[in-house]
Amino acid sequence: MGFNHRKMEDQRRQAAEKEAAGRRATDAQVIEDAARLIAAWNERQAQRMPMLFSPTIGAAIAARYWFLWVRCPACRSTSSIDLRRLDRHPDAAVSSLIPALSCRACRPNPPFAELVRLSGTSIADEPARRKQASSSRRVALRGHASARSFTSWSMGFVGRRGP
Repeated sequence: MGFNHRKMEDQRRQAAEKEAAGRRATDAQVIEDAARLIAAWNERQAQRMPMLFSPTIGAAIAARYWFLWVRCPACRSTSSIDLRRLDRHPDAAVSSLIPALSCRACRPNPPFAELVRLSGTSIADEPARRKQASSSRRVALRGHASARSFTSWSMGFVGRRGP
């Protein structure tokens, strides 16, 4: 008698399905760990603490933090870089991008860029997101007595009253 090809194929398929199920279970854990790591890194960057660690490009993409916000220390301009479009190894640290990032306005001798934070949105999307968030706050606070002062404060207009 020969080999039972159907039985062998079924065993291979079951082994592959079992391995894929195990990978899916660990993928959720990896994404959760990456999101926690990036949140901790963003917090340290916001407080301007020393950079003791740096997340990898792959971890940022897995956690859906696709944009790296960068600031030029000379002219204080801020821009964002889409990490999905970079031709870098996913295991490379985000901090390894610093030498390649420089402000075009400060050439010919630009300083090294400062990493601000990892974000799910680009800087170009930020004003629209703030406007949407403030309009939802106004709707939620419309009946509240301090709605005007709160919305004008949250938008950064200290001297101006809201509508």
